[in-house]
Amino acid sequence: MRELKDIEYIMIHHSATKDDGYALNSESIRKYHMSFAYKGRIITEKEAKQLEKEGKRCKYPWRDIGYNFVVESVDNNIVVLVGRPLQWKAAGCRDADMNIKAIHICFVGDYNLSRPSSRILKIGIDRIIVPLMKLLDIDIDHIVAHRNYSRTSCPGKMFDMRFLKKLIRERI
Repeated sequence: MRELKDIEYIMIHHSATKDDGYALNSESIRKYHMSFAYKGRIITEKEAKQLEKEGKRCKYPWRDIGYNFVVESVDNNIVVLVGRPLQWKAAGCRDADMNIKAIHICFVGDYNLSRPSSRILKIGIDRIIVPLMKLLDIDIDHIVAHRNYSRTSCPGKMFDMRFLKKLIRERI
């Protein structure tokens, strides 16, 4: 458990998956996070134990999706889904204790291949980011990309954090 006073940042992620716009991709992410997996494929516990006997490392299930919020497009609507409760530490970035210090928000899409739409960003800003900034007294300089803390491109090479912060400034 973590206390709300411990939260100083909002960390932005992408799912690195294609958002088809029709299905709740966040449910697939949740299922993956809550499963045993090997090389990105969900496996059974029995398979995981066998692979580990062979010296291979498997992903063990988490108790829920790793993010506190997920934003995605479904049937031409932008949907905001609640993930882990704010009091639970996240599972999106261990480095620099960011799972404790940050609220983790995942925008569904692969933003290494394309830019997120202004529409999905604005919904995420209006419904999650700005309210959390006000509730937890988080400064705009503490809105950070996962890539700033880990060896990853997340939230994607095409996800412009300066543009996100420009949109946030217009709304605060």
